[in-house]
Amino acid sequence: MTLPILEGTDGKIRMGKSVGNYIALVEPPRDQFGKAMRIPDELIARWARLADFRSQPECDALARGIVDGSRSPLDEKKLLAEAIVRRYHGAAAARDACDFFERTIQRKEQPAPEDMPEMEAAAAEKVVVILVAAKLADSKRAAQRLIAEGAVRLEGTVVTDPAARLPDTGAFVLQVGSRRHIRIRIKADSGSTASVAAVKNPNENNER
Repeated sequence: MTLPILEGTDGKIRMGKSVGNYIALVEPPRDQFGKAMRIPDELIARWARLADFRSQPECDALARGIVDGSRSPLDEKKLLAEAIVRRYHGAAAARDACDFFERTIQRKEQPAPEDMPEMEAAAAEKVVVILVAAKLADSKRAAQRLIAEGAVRLEGTVVTDPAARLPDTGAFVLQVGSRRHIRIRIKADSGSTASVAAVKNPNENNER
């Protein structure tokens, strides 16, 4: 028996963790939603069939509507992303993820401080270390790659140096891409290594 292969969020090759084009079933709702929104328009119907398990006639009609312009790719992709999150995290988490996407991506609003997870870090700690400690990157190599791609910002300024370090004092927002933010506070006693101290993580709350 053969099964259909679902292309990843890049729309090019089979979904896989090693190439970074996957959506994990246990990922936080907002991350799942954001990743689903990356899929190419021409794969919306295929994802609706294989990830949301819609009927083939429904998916055929969806594909035709996207081609002839009678259905909005953005709206259909949001419905699909919300359906995926709802399947694994529930309706409330799906609504929150959609609202978060509309606020931060479509309207380009920065998340409110209460919507951001927080962590404490040692003064002058390397940014790549913080990215890994905050689970914004899987490894130091991945963190360096994000910096090389221009995807990392510190208080709105793009980080270009892979050896960049945090300031010695203060609190600031570290951002990866358009939708991942974390508020960093420098420890008063900064002699120890970086450590995560989540004050509030909306994604975790939505999974409960």
